[in-house]
Amino acid sequence: MRNVRYMRKLGIGLLCLTLAFGATACGKQNNKIERAVFTSSDAATQGEETEAGEQGEDGAKKTPNNTKPVDVSGAEKEAVLAEISAMQLTPEEYEGRMVRVKGKYHFNEVGEDRYDLVNFDDDNEGLVSLEFILPESYKYPDDYPKEGEEIVVEGVFDKIESYGISFYAITNAKLIK
Repeated sequence: MRNVRYMRKLGIGLLCLTLAFGATACGKQNNKIERAVFTSSDAATQGEETEAGEQGEDGAKKTPNNTKPVDVSGAEKEAVLAEISAMQLTPEEYEGRMVRVKGKYHFNEVGEDRYDLVNFDDDNEGLVSLEFILPESYKYPDDYPKEGEEIVVEGVFDKIESYGISFYAITNAKLIK
């Protein structure tokens, strides 16, 4: 019993250190993210997304807090994990922003539904992942990557409603080769 308590305390301590290190790495990564440049067609897409934002309670259009693109496709692993964790913890701060991420392709099938994921963890279990939604012009399986293949996904991080559940995903996604 004593070993279990010790292991829990040790695990919590390591988690705190990891988060502190991730926050530090995230701060360093911000300089690279701010300098991220997308093509003009991507900027036009981003403009459409922010202009067509959700309406607030007063009927006025809401815009994201920060419209700068997030590009962690070339970042160090720790910075990527920190940024993805921040996106998962505070998704409303990233809503409507263009994102570009690099990871391994994974998919889950639940009944007739298919979930396409970009994994960022080494064991490919999807513990640290983002769902992405490709347009219908992508045909499965011809236009989709192979399981575990390294991919770069670009799109708009947005809130999705499905079966009465809200979640965030990379929408209007495209695979960059």
